[in-house]
Amino acid sequence: MNRKGLTLVELLAVIVVLAVIALIVTPNILSSISKSHQRMYETQLDNIKSAAKNWAADVVYDRGCLICVPEDNLTANLDCTNGGEGCVEATKDYFNPISVFLSDLIDGGYIKEELQNPKTDEAFSRCLEVVITIDSDTGEYIYTIPEPDYNGACSR
Repeated sequence: MNRKGLTLVELLAVIVVLAVIALIVTPNILSSISKSHQRMYETQLDNIKSAAKNWAADVVYDRGCLICVPEDNLTANLDCTNGGEGCVEATKDYFNPISVFLSDLIDGGYIKEELQNPKTDEAFSRCLEVVITIDSDTGEYIYTIPEPDYNGACSR
């Protein structure tokens, strides 16, 4: 007898083996893709924070004084329009948080293009905010993104 094909039982056995392999491999692949998207998302947020550090170095520090406290006031602010005259450097006790938005970073050239959110495959909102604060113990600046997925109107 000359057989040139597979029997129905052999074909079903091949399909079952392929299905079992797919059941074993699929969760691992989906998990790897999810972890990859999370790492890319965190990298994008780190890039935004880095751009905010560059912005702060250019915009805040180049106003003639660091985040300043007018000598007659205990509130830190960015109003260093007099080249820092009448200001003393803000200490960690008097520092108010400063916000910079993604739109400012893009418009200022600190970020070259609209950044994509790898989790949603959409552009990050231009209203994404980076808050700059001072660590009360070390005096170092801290850059945080409080609500990275906020898509509403800018709260300026």
